[in-house]
Formats: sequence, C-alpha cells, structure tokens
Amino acid sequence: MYGGQFIGGPYTVTWNGTALGMAQGDAGVPQLLFRHFIRWVENTDQKGDARLGGFFRGTRGRFTMRCQEYKAATIAAAWPFGGGQGLIPQVGQDVYTLAQPLVLTAVAGTPAAINAAPASLTAAKALISADYDIALLFGPVLRELPLDMDLMPFLSGSADALYAFT
Repeated sequence: MYGGQFIGGPYTVTWNGTALGMAQGDAGVPQLLFRHFIRWVENTDQKGDARLGGFFRGTRGRFTMRCQEYKAATIAAAWPFGGGQGLIPQVGQDVYTLAQPLVLTAVAGTPAAINAAPASLTAAKALISADYDIALLFGPVLRELPLDMDLMPFLSGSADALYAFT
C-alpha cells in the first residue's frame, strides 16, 4: 500500500453497558461528529459585514450509527425515557441523569486496535438527540434502527470533556 498511515477496522459499541450490535457498513458505521461555535464580530457600523474577530462559545458533540440489529439494547438507546416503547413517558425528566456511557472499543487484531487509532473512546454522558426522527421500517426489509446521540460534557481528570480516548 502507498506509504501513508491508513487506519480502518471495526469497533464494538455499547450504551449503558450493553452492546448495540452490528452497524451498517459505509454510511451507517459509528461516527463521531462535533461542531465548534463562534460568535463572530461582524455587521458593524464602520466595517459593514467584514468579520473582525470572534469569541469561541463552546463545542457540541454527536454520535451516530445505523444499527442492523433490532433488539432490547438498541430500543433502550432510542427510547431512554422509560414507560416502554410507544408510551408517553413522564415529562420533566432531567436528561443529564438519563444520559448513559457510550463506549467504542476497537476489535482486537484489527488495524483499529493498533497504530494511532484509539483503543477505546468513552463518552460518559450520551443520550438520543432531541428532535431526531427515528424511522422504523415495517415490511420485507431489514429493520434497522438509526441512532443519533448528543454527547454531554463530563469531568475527565481536571477538564471538561465530551469524550476521552484510551
């Protein structure tokens, strides 16, 4: 292979200590996404719409995967509010306390478990994203369960973190 450093390989994914099972390949594989927020200094009376600077306002993290297995663990991750799937749960619940650890672990013996790839990634506080439509297929097709989770900050050592590597 060309002399670059290329890393691939599967990770197991657990939420609240329970395996979420296989993920769809390509677009459905587990993905970590993040976005930085900046409040720009622009639209001024003297410089118009020119960006003159800005203030960093924080970072949001998300995790997404398309589960190929429709089972208790994936349903619990998609419906963490209690009351059972399809029932309206108690309103007013503190979502930070409902958020559970999301752990990705490189499968032993794969390139993901060696080199510069993290052996594992832990987001101590992950919960299904708000306003995320979960589409369940009913019919002669595989019932996949797409998950999109928000990562909430937690204390990792002495710093706030969305996730930590090992």
